[in-house]
Amino acid sequence: MQCPHKIRKIDGNSVVIPLTLTTLADSTAHAVDTLLDCGASGLGYLHHNWVAKNNIPMKALPYPIPVYNADGTLNKSGSITHTCELVVTIGDHVETLTFAVTNTGSSNAILGLSWLCFHNPLVDWRTGKICFTNCPSACCLAPPPPVNVKTGCSDSAVDHGPNDEHIRCFDEYPTPAGEPDDTDTI
Repeated sequence: MQCPHKIRKIDGNSVVIPLTLTTLADSTAHAVDTLLDCGASGLGYLHHNWVAKNNIPMKALPYPIPVYNADGTLNKSGSITHTCELVVTIGDHVETLTFAVTNTGSSNAILGLSWLCFHNPLVDWRTGKICFTNCPSACCLAPPPPVNVKTGCSDSAVDHGPNDEHIRCFDEYPTPAGEPDDTDTI
């Protein structure tokens, strides 16, 4: 099992993770900080300005999808009229995802509640680690790193027990100095 993945930041009520979005047509990769938003009902969203700036290929929808704000009012930026299909890479977690293109406010990318429910990642809020312990077979996972013969885990892995061969975690940054490393409790 690979070392756990780390959340980029937890700021107030915002949880942001770094990921890479790769176009299918020409394999151009774009690093983007992405908001995990359980208040957004879909799988994923991209800011229309970010899509235009990065020349991401879009597909027109057959009909517009209205966007509602948290208070139930229609979003002033209008309906969703286009989507983008991109490869999402978070550590060794890889999947192809169709994003709705809309005004996402201050975030260039959002992964919503449907994505969170589909993957059901395990999040350790104290250490900021996110693990893909329940990934469906639709996701591709890179082969795990070499296993330490002594511990049965990769050198920086989290030990989840004997049946953890399908668990992949994301840990971009180490636990800050002086804080306990609670990796065994994830």
